Amino acid sequence: MRTGMQDFEAAEPPCALRQATSLFADHGWNHADARWLAEACLRLVPDVRPEGPGLGFSAELAVASVAKAAGEAGWAGHRHAALLTTFATVIGCHRRSGPLPASRESRVDSGGLVAEEADWARWFEAAACFRSNGADFEAAFEAGWVWAEPGGWTHPANLLASSWRGQPDEAFERHPTVRLMRVLVGGAGLDLRRVVDLEPLLALGRRWSRFDPADGERDTRGLGERPAMKPGNLLAWMIGIGPRAIHAMLPELDATKSDEHAAAVAGGLRILLEQWMLVKHGHPTFAREGGPELHAALAPVLDAIEARLTHADIPAQHGLRRLWLWCAWTAFEANENAWLALDPDRRKKILAAANEDLARIRPLLERASIKPDDEVAKREAEDARSGRVEPPAWLAFEHEHEHVQSCVYLLFQHAGVWKGMKPLLLAIRRMGCPCVAGDLRYWPELETIGGFKPRGLPEQPPEPWAWLPRAMVNMFHAYAGREQEADEHLLALRGEFAQFCLDRLGDGFSTNQRKAFLAEGRARRRAA
Repeated sequence: MRTGMQDFEAAEPPCALRQATSLFADHGWNHADARWLAEACLRLVPDVRPEGPGLGFSAELAVASVAKAAGEAGWAGHRHAALLTTFATVIGCHRRSGPLPASRESRVDSGGLVAEEADWARWFEAAACFRSNGADFEAAFEAGWVWAEPGGWTHPANLLASSWRGQPDEAFERHPTVRLMRVLVGGAGLDLRRVVDLEPLLALGRRWSRFDPADGERDTRGLGERPAMKPGNLLAWMIGIGPRAIHAMLPELDATKSDEHAAAVAGGLRILLEQWMLVKHGHPTFAREGGPELHAALAPVLDAIEARLTHADIPAQHGLRRLWLWCAWTAFEANENAWLALDPDRRKKILAAANEDLARIRPLLERASIKPDDEVAKREAEDARSGRVEPPAWLAFEHEHEHVQSCVYLLFQHAGVWKGMKPLLLAIRRMGCPCVAGDLRYWPELETIGGFKPRGLPEQPPEPWAWLPRAMVNMFHAYAGREQEADEHLLALRGEFAQFCLDRLGDGFSTNQRKAFLAEGRARRRAA
């Protein structure tokens, strides 16, 4: 019996790939891009096969959020920026979306997505797919952080929040921008040399690496300023992927570059690493907290500078030598096991250089005088910078201070307490003025208490000279305990110090010299 209704066949639902391709095309992508973008997205959505039946509700929402991300961000017609924005959305770093559904092993907690190994593998595969289809991520960064809303959670400036300081890497990588940076560098082979602006780095380094005692102490106030988190700033990438980001600058240290250029690059990297330690760990000298990650980043820089110093006639006061010893201290403070594994000849060479450079400042200490009050000191510094007069000793020592500090740290850390103390004792012995207050204090007393200056304020120890005894005492306290593990009563250290004092009670002559003086009937005197 006919019902009068027309018989018909139900339309076949579109396959998942066709449906996903249509979503991309509907949001302005050309057919070629829509096709491979759809395939890339579907490979990231669990339990969806491109040739399988149509997308489920949640999968369709996920793919649609990726397809429309670039248009919503205003990058329609700008292919490179649009692809970077789309890729950021794929791994959950776009301002208006979460990640595509994570793998079954992943979980989300209050700190964000906890990515598992399977997720990283899929994201790296997606990065390679984008690259193979012509995504020029480096060109996209000319427009800035194209996926991020200023002030938003996914903006890299958010990484400067104090709440991230000291966090373990597993927690840090939950931040979507950190995740994106690491996938771009590790999976897409992002060439940071095309992204980072080299000139500001060189400008930072030139000021530090040149040797001019009239410059006085390096101005470190800028280290505490909030850095500009722009794609062209290498520090932004160091904060995101770790200090290994500096490896992008290694070609600037090769033998084809001038010594001055290499010193400027190395000086700029030093300042950026100090800023990284400040942001990440709370202080620009907290190398130990940087751990093996910091050592691995610095090791090739140290090798490059050392090779240059070995094969070129570079003056001992050149900025490269100072940077070499700073890199050595920082790298092996970060990973002492790497120092123990270092070739013994290289260890000996580094420690000998540190000792030599501490000996080199003794003539400067002979002409030391008490630093004048602020107004006079400012005038003396201006006269020295103008070239009218030789820099006063206090100004020259302030210029040397950071390098002296690196040398002292190296010797105490890796040569032992006595090897660190001895050059400081010899330096103090050559002082042309006191380096402690009249009551032997090397530490200053408060000049004001509660805003009031107390009567009878004791004499303050003379600066900058008080740093020498202060460093010796502080480093002794820091490292003596380690020596006591093998020598409970520090008999070896006491013996070395006693011998040092006894040697300087004599006249300093050899046996033959002493016999000659006695034969001639001349009075003996202490040798200089």
